[in-house]
Amino acid sequence: MFSIPRFARVLILLLFALAPVSTNAQSMPTLARFEDPAAMPQVIADLPFAAGRAYAILAMIPAPATVSLAEPNSLRRGVLAFLNPVATARAGTQIGHAMVGWRCTDGTQGLVGKTSDDPDMGLQLLRGGWGMAALLSEYRFGRLVSVADIPEEHHRALRGPRVRITAFEIDEAGCQSMRRALVSYLAHPGQPERRYTNQPDPARMQGDGCASFALWLVGRAGVFDSARSSMHRSVVLRDSFMGQGEAVPAGGIPLRVGTPGHHVGLRDLLFGDWNAGTEVARMTLLDPELMLAALDRAYARGGIARDSRLAPGDPAAAPLRSAADGWLARYGRVTPLRHGQARAVVLHRR
Repeated sequence: MFSIPRFARVLILLLFALAPVSTNAQSMPTLARFEDPAAMPQVIADLPFAAGRAYAILAMIPAPATVSLAEPNSLRRGVLAFLNPVATARAGTQIGHAMVGWRCTDGTQGLVGKTSDDPDMGLQLLRGGWGMAALLSEYRFGRLVSVADIPEEHHRALRGPRVRITAFEIDEAGCQSMRRALVSYLAHPGQPERRYTNQPDPARMQGDGCASFALWLVGRAGVFDSARSSMHRSVVLRDSFMGQGEAVPAGGIPLRVGTPGHHVGLRDLLFGDWNAGTEVARMTLLDPELMLAALDRAYARGGIARDSRLAPGDPAAAPLRSAADGWLARYGRVTPLRHGQARAVVLHRR
């Protein structure tokens, strides 16, 4: 039988689930902690890059259970699935994660991911009746993770069979654009690094989560530029799972939609019908499951089949496949890599 405290803590883990110039690593000391070759995960360092070419890298560790934004109750079922300790044990991680990297023509290689250091704040919002508003709120405890600080849990996942690691050949200008964008991100007066949220547009420097940050940074090199919109969903928010409590912990900026004072308890959140209730807002959100499905299309080009995590009949599946395949068609050669249990693909233009 599920315990409410365990549900709350797992749910909290889900929360913390851009003119080319000549530039090199020495002229961007801010990036040194992300470009330390001694600390680079071996599977990333061993990717079969072609000499003298540049690449953008996306690495996604799938969540233990599919958390689909297709409709409210599919999201609720995904949250419930996170409570299965067998799924967590098999996955080797409690939440999904995304990392983004680059490899420039001179061999400079980097990797970075976004995380948050304070999951208890989201727990306070949940206990205060905010419901899934906690998932879409902003937390001022975000940070970028250097290669030396990648947690062991993620190192294990990068070596495991579930990870998706994909490198896309780009031009050198794109590689430097990614690096300059990261420097600007770190120096921005709005401190987007400190702002962890699943809601705003990262390009506006208003904060982001791990997946939206990764997709934004590879986008500086044009990766998936014509397919990005197919990775987003229009999501209906209802008062059956969106609440408004009163107490707001320091450092948290909760999303306020619906009726002030409307509380959603943990039991209602866990066992209620999320399709019921009154619509209080609509949002367009990045769906990490669709982003993962796009990487699976890249794996398919390398002859590696991955079971779909999308539900049969998901209306977003066919448009996503079409958009991803259309963008990936520019790559004429794919090199698959087996690194222990992990599989990866490198897409070359020729």
